[in-house]
Amino acid sequence: MNKERLNCLQLFSILFFIMVAPLTGLSLIGIFKKATVDAYLCPLFASLLGIPLMLIFIFLSNYKPDLTLGEKIISIFGKVLGNIINYLLIVFILLFSVTLLFNLSDFIVSQFLPETPTYVVACLFASIIIYINTKGIETISRVSLVLFVITFIFFMTTIFGLYPSLKIDNFKPFLEYGFKKPLSGSLYILFLNYFPIFTLLTVPKNQITDKKKYTKWFIGTYIFSSLFMFGIIFITLGNLGINLSQLYQYPEYIVLKRINLFEFLDRIENLLSIQRILKIYISLSFFTYFISNTIKPHNKSKIIPFFILIPMIIIPQIQYDNNTQFNNFILNYSPIYRIIFIVIILIVFIGALLKYIKKKNKY
Repeated sequence: MNKERLNCLQLFSILFFIMVAPLTGLSLIGIFKKATVDAYLCPLFASLLGIPLMLIFIFLSNYKPDLTLGEKIISIFGKVLGNIINYLLIVFILLFSVTLLFNLSDFIVSQFLPETPTYVVACLFASIIIYINTKGIETISRVSLVLFVITFIFFMTTIFGLYPSLKIDNFKPFLEYGFKKPLSGSLYILFLNYFPIFTLLTVPKNQITDKKKYTKWFIGTYIFSSLFMFGIIFITLGNLGINLSQLYQYPEYIVLKRINLFEFLDRIENLLSIQRILKIYISLSFFTYFISNTIKPHNKSKIIPFFILIPMIIIPQIQYDNNTQFNNFILNYSPIYRIIFIVIILIVFIGALLKYIKKKNKY
């Protein structure tokens, strides 16, 4: 039995990073290309489309609340089929983490260290992630809470600094193509930013000290994260316009260069861009914990995280020669992996629901 204890604030600071990290790490350029000037509506639509996911999450969190997600799956489907499903989940999260780590490394290299190979930066972050994973989920959650406060302060600084330069014309024409494009972008953000929330179930509900508030905190974090994503897209689009937002690889970083606080404090984009690094770092740390904990529950071994992170570093060097290939993969091929993940989650939900109904009928 795991003796590590978390409170709701710590746990759901991790959820916040899980939801928002793929936006700056993966999905932002895809949203601008799919939804164009209506891109800012995508997080709002996605949050509504994600309500069934939210309900499924709440149900699964209450189903055998003393078990991790991997243990729940084995209890539903048995050891053989359960392990097959667990390893499919591991493959999905591993591939998802690969793209996040590559994007983080490429961002640092392209913006700050142009002479440094991406794998060197990836190795540096991998070392930090391995270390924090050996300390367990309690340490990850504490670090996450501290970094959440820093991220929020930087985000509010960004809003305050860029709001005066917003141009309303950048949001026109409103719904020129109807709801087709924003809904397309909403599905895109739904799959990338909302489905990974199920990894949080690797932390059993009974491990939370104030578990009576669990559902309220989950719903609150879900709404807050959606509004946070709306804010990022709104500010970026309002300042750059759709043409520049689609042109740049990292539009949310480019827009930070326009901040000028109190007419003397400028060129602070490097400081504010730390929030991007922090978001992806916490997400990768938790995804590594999820994979490690699914392979061997309540594990603090240094070996498993090490072998998890090796493919995270190697695969991008083989799979992506440049950013163009990376973006093409995210836009065109990653939906295949996401569909598999959706099917797995639905199978787990249906299996748990049938078990619950069967047990209820006995009494």
